[in-house]
Amino acid sequence: MTSHCRTRVASSFLYALLGVAMLPLFVGAASAQISVTSASPSSAAQATVNLNVTVNGKGFKRGAHAQWFVTGTTNPGGITVNSTAFVSSTQLTANITVADTADIAQFDIQVANSDGRIGKGTELFSVTVTQSNGSKTSSCPALTPKLATVTSCTSTLAGCLDTTFGVGGIAITNPNGQGKIPLLQVDGKIVVLGRSSGTTTGADFNLVRYNGDGSLDASFGNGGIVTDIVTTGDDDVFAGALQSDGKILAAGYAGGETYMAVARFNPDGTLDATFGSGGNVLMNLATHQKLPSAAWTLALQSDGKILLGGEPSKVVRLNSNGSMDTTFGNQGSVSLAVRALTTQRVTSGTVTEERILAAKGGTVTRLTSSGSVDASFGPNLNGTVSADVCGSALSIAVDAANNIVVAGVDGSPLNFGLARYTPNGIPDSTFGDPVPGSAQRTGRTRVSFFGNNDRVYGLAIQGDGKLLVSGNAEGPNISTTYYIYFALARFNPDGSLDTSFGIGGLVATAAPTPSGNAIGTGVALQPDGKIVMAGNADGTPSRFAVVRYWP
Repeated sequence: MTSHCRTRVASSFLYALLGVAMLPLFVGAASAQISVTSASPSSAAQATVNLNVTVNGKGFKRGAHAQWFVTGTTNPGGITVNSTAFVSSTQLTANITVADTADIAQFDIQVANSDGRIGKGTELFSVTVTQSNGSKTSSCPALTPKLATVTSCTSTLAGCLDTTFGVGGIAITNPNGQGKIPLLQVDGKIVVLGRSSGTTTGADFNLVRYNGDGSLDASFGNGGIVTDIVTTGDDDVFAGALQSDGKILAAGYAGGETYMAVARFNPDGTLDATFGSGGNVLMNLATHQKLPSAAWTLALQSDGKILLGGEPSKVVRLNSNGSMDTTFGNQGSVSLAVRALTTQRVTSGTVTEERILAAKGGTVTRLTSSGSVDASFGPNLNGTVSADVCGSALSIAVDAANNIVVAGVDGSPLNFGLARYTPNGIPDSTFGDPVPGSAQRTGRTRVSFFGNNDRVYGLAIQGDGKLLVSGNAEGPNISTTYYIYFALARFNPDGSLDTSFGIGGLVATAAPTPSGNAIGTGVALQPDGKIVMAGNADGTPSRFAVVRYWP
């Protein structure tokens, strides 16, 4: 997603009119010159030679060249592009070779025209493990599906729908849009962050607040709904947090990935005028005007400072008022590919410090509070550890024992993957699948719902140490009708599936729409242990959806 250049003066004038803060290094306009939207096939195994991949998008010209990079990095990850053939302005054919040691990860595809214009599509391709490569056998074999049908119980057993919430356990809400992140207030109300599906100003930040019974909270915004038009282009939310004072943070992108954006709202849903400019902060930290900017993740430090991670491969720290924290990294940012952030309390001698954990692709990196790589972390003491979910790490959390838990997707088709590390980044030999003939465990575990693609978005740790992973699963009817279900998996503290939950540890719930499509995303835990999951009920229109389950 690229943009042509406007002058700094014109851009500053425009955003002054909009009443938003801007912390630019390079400022570009929102109109795209090149876009890369999909690839077919969208995956390949290690040791694949001379594979032709159709790359779709727009703005391609003769002489265009395609490149593959591990998502969020400039690392080709073992994929070599042998040739790129121009088909049309919307299609190229790239011939690639995947090394037998290629990274097991998600990949971005970048296209550069001969005039220097560049476009990139994120997470359009994945490399999977080779099932058999000479003497090399995959350590992540294909999984046997655990479910044959959706789960639909309405009793008070663990994993059943809580019928005291919404209609039959599900609250469906217009506005026309997509719910993503559930935030639970101390008074039992539920705030769901997401996006509208678009108006004359493009898609916008949307917040919906529910009472404890799933009804809309009329005291919040306009009948329970708040819309923040950050820019006149498309704006979208991917992360958020609830501050201790009840204020709400929502982060994502604005202006069609022109800006990394974060907004703060008062408890009543009004924008917090003490934050940024009128409640919004916009940043373009790209070293090249054609690179996208977006916040994929947000974490709050105990001192109120705000951590953001995303494009263009940055971790950014803001002060509590939305200004850049120039004491962090290089004037407020650290160059690091990141999809998920959290913090961890680390004690060294008599000093306890809050450090930063960043997960992306196949690695977890720990930073010190000042933003430097923490050389006390990882098996090689280089600040990193392999995020061994056999794929891409998408969520991260720290449990009560200070262990690090990573959730993500792996394999082809995609599955839920989970791994755990000791506080200093060593794979936890007491967690996950047993090692054959040994008392130790592998440190990771995986599960397949129906044998089709399962996508991970959320991770929550219960007070008893059990682990909840949320997302969505393509159901058993996929060959005839494209059914997608809200998906939850619960694991015991040792990484085994909790068979007391749902069916064998898994829950798959259909949305009450004719299509049956339910795009599940984030998960959160109420103080009483009930499980709240957010997402959207697909269809025309797509609508915010919240589901509540018995613990």
